[in-house]
Amino acid sequence: MILLGYDYGTTNSMVSRYIGGEEDDGVKILCRRSSAIHDGHSFVRSPKRLFSVTPMDEVRAGRYLHDFTLDVFQYLKPLFPQHEKVFLTATVPNAFKDVQCKLMLDTIRNTCREVFSNTQFQNGAISIIPEPVAAALYYVCRHGILDNNGPRLVSVCDIGGGTTDLAIVRYDISGDAGNKVVKFKVICTEGCDMLGGDDIDEIIADDLRNRFSLDEVPHSEEMLILACQALKRILSCKERASVILTDSDRQNTAKYPNGDVIELSLTRHRLNLLLEQRFKPRLDNLLISLKRSFANTMERDMNTAEAILADRSVILPIGGSSQIPYLQGIISEQLKGEVDHLPGETADDEGHAPFDSVVRGAAIYSAWQQGRLDGIRDIVIEDRTLHRISVRVNGDQLETIVEKNMPSDTYRPHRQLFPLFADPGGETFRICRIDLYEGEGAYVGDTSYGSPPVHLESLADILENLNDKVYVHNRELREIDIKIRLTIVQGRLRTLEVRIPKGNSDESDYDKRIEFLT
Repeated sequence: MILLGYDYGTTNSMVSRYIGGEEDDGVKILCRRSSAIHDGHSFVRSPKRLFSVTPMDEVRAGRYLHDFTLDVFQYLKPLFPQHEKVFLTATVPNAFKDVQCKLMLDTIRNTCREVFSNTQFQNGAISIIPEPVAAALYYVCRHGILDNNGPRLVSVCDIGGGTTDLAIVRYDISGDAGNKVVKFKVICTEGCDMLGGDDIDEIIADDLRNRFSLDEVPHSEEMLILACQALKRILSCKERASVILTDSDRQNTAKYPNGDVIELSLTRHRLNLLLEQRFKPRLDNLLISLKRSFANTMERDMNTAEAILADRSVILPIGGSSQIPYLQGIISEQLKGEVDHLPGETADDEGHAPFDSVVRGAAIYSAWQQGRLDGIRDIVIEDRTLHRISVRVNGDQLETIVEKNMPSDTYRPHRQLFPLFADPGGETFRICRIDLYEGEGAYVGDTSYGSPPVHLESLADILENLNDKVYVHNRELREIDIKIRLTIVQGRLRTLEVRIPKGNSDESDYDKRIEFLT
């Protein structure tokens, strides 16, 4: 079986294959490409970020993902024997809601169907895993410590191109080498889908425009951002960096009106000041929220939780922007543990690194799901809910039915009385409006605040001919006991099951099952 991992990133994307053995930690990187694309005459630097803007942008993001994935897997197809089946795990940011994950998952699944035959890639041959959880899984399975003093903790901070994803994982390893038993438990997660390296690039670009009067000089915004990325990368390992800005033709160096070449420079000290003003407050909020969730889950106060992290945790900076020394210092100060670096996250003297821990973890997850993980006899993975799930009935107050960072591997039943309205005849009752929300609050068009995995205008929209099936003989009755049961898988809403008892005792209940993410 061909066991693959696919990390569609904001800046770069990668595909990996699990091969087992000791070489390269048992995972081979098959493909690494820039995610940026040209759409007609425009340059789309971070197409993945469009998933988090507007519904129209989500459609564009899905189209870009399809075209990119099609190109990548058509390139890789000759490497795979046709008689071997393909199983793929795709990574998603923590902050992505169910709508965004479903769009990504469906797009990748349908694109793979275009590339591979039905026998080679079957319908259920794909899964998803949060990006920081994938990196933690890679670390635990390949570099985890056998500690007789009890379970250890891994704090992952992934500041990628477009998103920042955090997770704290507890693991315990027992057994002998080659026959290990791993218990892997996600304690809590946090994330923001509009905070990442792209924001740092814009912060640097604003500073360069002001200091070098770039508004008066013909230049390409695309090339300016590339220059900012180069400065940021170099400053992760040096105190000072400079680059030559090229013009809009991408061939010649950009020049001032007097003919001098435009050389852009930036010091690490100045970058730190810029980040302190415009990036640090948002990152601090995420890290504090993660620690608070950790303390709540462990049922400890904040001081005790920080002491546990300092004693038992290792911090893994993942992603290009996590390598900036100033940001690493913030992460270390907040999460208290000792910073460690996976092989793929260690930059060279020019700031270059593969940054492939996430995609390696995705391939390992594929191997675990198919029972092909060598060297490990058994691995138990416990997930948490990534978002709060709430329900609003007829515009009333929002009621939380599933909290964030709760165990997500079991059914979570919920019962609630929903009011019904009688028609003039007094026999048929119509259900009021029911809305489900995934996130921290009511949907206001801002996905960072909370967005619905699906809008349920009324239960009648889900249950066909509902008004013909539900009757109540007592005209004074204004409520019916409706049972709702949710299934949470990998921290996301999978199904909603609704049961409405019939008014006639000799009739069976009316059931409906809604699939959100398959």
